[in-house]
Amino acid sequence: MNEVLEKERELVRGVQLRTAYRVYVCLLESRAASVKDIQKAMGFHSSAQARFHLNKLVELDLAHEDANATFRVKDRRFGILRFFVRVRNSLYPMSLFYSVFFAFVTLFLFLRTPTVEILLLGALITSKEIADTYMFYTML
Repeated sequence: MNEVLEKERELVRGVQLRTAYRVYVCLLESRAASVKDIQKAMGFHSSAQARFHLNKLVELDLAHEDANATFRVKDRRFGILRFFVRVRNSLYPMSLFYSVFFAFVTLFLFLRTPTVEILLLGALITSKEIADTYMFYTML
């Protein structure tokens, strides 16, 4: 257990550069990309910038380079990424699903027994989950 925590701390320290983290998220969404693809997606001025951050991800064992210079992501959950779910090529915070779930439960209960208390409690819980979802998106 202690070894797992230390490994996660090392990963978080390794991608402390916000740019390296964003490159990792970009690579997560595309699964595989070349240096030019990352340069274009991230808006880097030179391919050397993209290469630097991709090499850093390889060094941290978050990606690996194929023989044809394509970088493939290794799907790892660390830091804030533990709270995200990948659906196809997109990342969504788990709180998004919770907010939709609580909104439907609130609507169902209100239609079944229309009381103000159910509506207020449901709205409070749903709005808290929506705020969490927004916070997670801004952290990404």
